[in-house]
Amino acid sequence: MIKTYSIMKIFILITFKIIFFYTNILSAEVKVAGLYAESGPVSEIAEAIAEAKRVAIKTINADGIGIVGRGLISIDSVDTACDPAKAEKNLKDYLKKNKPEILLGPTCSTSAARIIQDIAIPKKILTISSSASYPLLSTLEDNDLFFRTIPSDIQQSTSIANYLISKNIRQIILLYGDDNYNSTLAQNFLKVFTEEGGTVLFNTLLTDKTVINQSFINTFVDIAIDNDQPGLVMFLHGNERTVNLLEQFTNTVLSRLQELQTSNIFKHQYGSDSMLTNEVKDLIYSYIPIQLNERTTIIAQATSQSSEEFQSYANIMLNAGVDPNSPYSAISYDTMMLAALALQHQAHNNYSKDDLSKSLVSIANPPGIAVGPGSWEAARALLLRGIEINYEGVSGSLDFDINGDVEGLYSLNQVTEDNLWSVEPLEKLHPFEPRIIID
Repeated sequence: MIKTYSIMKIFILITFKIIFFYTNILSAEVKVAGLYAESGPVSEIAEAIAEAKRVAIKTINADGIGIVGRGLISIDSVDTACDPAKAEKNLKDYLKKNKPEILLGPTCSTSAARIIQDIAIPKKILTISSSASYPLLSTLEDNDLFFRTIPSDIQQSTSIANYLISKNIRQIILLYGDDNYNSTLAQNFLKVFTEEGGTVLFNTLLTDKTVINQSFINTFVDIAIDNDQPGLVMFLHGNERTVNLLEQFTNTVLSRLQELQTSNIFKHQYGSDSMLTNEVKDLIYSYIPIQLNERTTIIAQATSQSSEEFQSYANIMLNAGVDPNSPYSAISYDTMMLAALALQHQAHNNYSKDDLSKSLVSIANPPGIAVGPGSWEAARALLLRGIEINYEGVSGSLDFDINGDVEGLYSLNQVTEDNLWSVEPLEKLHPFEPRIIID
């Protein structure tokens, strides 16, 4: 009787310990920080990035477990305002009270450079951005602490330039914004386009003080007519300011064309990825009667919409009430998944904080069993069994090279008569491949 009681007591004690252990795990929290430009010129893009990460976290935490051995994931927002000084101050204030495992962001490249050098490196915090695309970020001495899932601007601008040359559009008029992102794209584009034999007839930097009036438009019209319909290339953000500018621009051009009794002055109009917004789409759609939709193409980072990865991701986003085609959404969802898988790999292998970047490269790059955006539980199970995985994302393979960069996919986007974006993959025309790390 005493023996039976002792066994029962031991059993109850062990049971309570197990319950206590798993209760601690489930109540624990794995904290990451989302560095979003919630205020400033790209707040709409930042909102889409944040929303995609929120949906990814909801998927990861759906079974109430999250990271086995660590707990559920939570994400705190830190406003970086697309301003390096504000980004640094706000993040330093946040870090006084919080210790995030990973920094996701910042949204803007200028803020990213400041954060990496002044905070991430000294504090040894892994940082992954889904939108900071400035080329010089590739060359920072970051101690393997900075990675980005968005390709360098060099890839996008090179792809656009080579595509135009391939379509025999060798004369263009260029409009670009005065922010760092669009200015960098424009400068890289100019270099590649002219080296390949292209000619820039007119090159205009648009600022808040630019006056779009009859005189301004006449310059474009006269140059275009004198040069037999060149192409128009625009590197602008697809926000309200750009939409208003383009609407005024289009209406003024149409008025001038009526005076000249001609139907068109540009062979085609091209925009870059940050113009792939609903606001720009609706503007183009409103001019369908004059076939503006057939003469306007946005060349943007692509997702393979026929792929299994995209279909899985799109279903998750739609079930959450979020548009899967929002700018930067796919790549931001992928970024959150990579971060969570890296944390699970680290936890299972008992890696130190300093080795988290090794876990990131391990789960992102080959070799390993391919897992996708809808495969969190399966991917986690594989990692817990010690099996290597290779995350294949909505936005591509996301294999990091020695600079922490990835190779991009690009697409041609036009507005349909149903007011939707039609997407056609663009053949890889940029002249380099990433150097893949395989341990």
